[in-house]
Amino acid sequence: MSKEISISYIVIDLKHIQPRLLEDKNILYNFASKILISRLITEKDTGTTINILFDNKTTKTASKNSLREYIIAYIVYEEGLDVTIHFEYKDSDASDAFIIQAADYVANALYSKYEYNNEIYANILDKKTHIVQHFPYKTFGK
Repeated sequence: MSKEISISYIVIDLKHIQPRLLEDKNILYNFASKILISRLITEKDTGTTINILFDNKTTKTASKNSLREYIIAYIVYEEGLDVTIHFEYKDSDASDAFIIQAADYVANALYSKYEYNNEIYANILDKKTHIVQHFPYKTFGK
């Protein structure tokens, strides 16, 4: 069975990130997640339920609630969007975590592209890529 999928991702140029953001990777992770999710959830989603799935291994237990609250506060209260957001966390080795496993594949392909200039796997994904967010966008790659 074929599934309709699209890939959206954010790439952070660590050379241009303030050192204090690098001190706590969870803060940077939460901030980057907010940037990407705010591009994905828009007015067209009004009245819907959005399901967000995170890998347990990339999100520390202590930061899960803060990430959830941070995203909801931004989307619902700051952006004023009438959506319901459900968060779920799964281990990538769980039998029903094929979405997390697919995301790991995509992340590794993109890592090879941006870190080693090896685009062989990333090129396969181009047709499915929906949103590419570079951060910080003004100085990315410079």
